[in-house]
This record gives sequence, C-alpha cells and structure tokens, in this order.
Amino acid sequence: MRLVEFDDVNVLRKEAGGIYVDVAGTGGRQASLTAVDQGFLERSNVNVVDEMVGLVSVMRSYEANQRLIQAYDEQLAKTVNQVGSLR
Repeated sequence: MRLVEFDDVNVLRKEAGGIYVDVAGTGGRQASLTAVDQGFLERSNVNVVDEMVGLVSVMRSYEANQRLIQAYDEQLAKTVNQVGSLR
C-alpha cells in the first residue's frame, strides 16, 4: 500500500467507493505524517459519557426556553384579552 499526500487536494476527483483520482497526474509525494498499523482497530474520537452529559444539558436548556416562551405567550394572550374587554 502506498500512502501519498497532495499539497493541493483540488487536483483530486472523487469517484465511486470513496476512491480519489489524481487528474493532474502529479502522483503526490510519499506521506510523512500518515501511518497504517496492521491489526489495530480504530477507536472513536469522542467520549460517550461527555457527549451524553452535553446532550442532557442541551435538552434541559431547550425545555427551559420552551417554558419561558409559553409563559410569555400566556402573558401576551392575557394582556390582549384584558385590553379587548376594557373597550
């Protein structure tokens, strides 16, 4: 397997199956920062526990904002009805 790097990735054209073709014919250069290790499994780059805590936090913020909007809507409805009944 040959690993190559390109200075300008715009010379690559994507084809089916995740394959890229060098349309300029430069061939690239030998990859210096990339390595492939046989027999290893790739791990996720996120911490599941941290992401779940963040998701719960966002959901609670969303629910609080939703209750705030409902309270404003109820106040506005009450105000409109009271103004209408004064006339």
